[in-house]
Amino acid sequence: MLLIIWLLISTGCRTIPKNESISIPPFFVSAPTRPLLKTIPLEKNEALKSLTNNLILMDGYIKQLELYISQRQVYYDKIISLFDN
Repeated sequence: MLLIIWLLISTGCRTIPKNESISIPPFFVSAPTRPLLKTIPLEKNEALKSLTNNLILMDGYIKQLELYISQRQVYYDKIISLFDN
């Protein structure tokens, strides 16, 4: 026990040199907004047009979301690599 106390006292406190500051880059990609879908009417022909339009809108939205998620993953990996060193 005395040996441990002696070792702690003899080593003392040392100042650690200040490292470079890490600057985190901003994330510029904004999340896509969900499209406003049309209501599907009861009449068959109008319902098919409306449904087709809604599917096209949702397809575009999904592609934008996939791009946003991939850009966010790249940003996350970049931030992790800053702190990994």
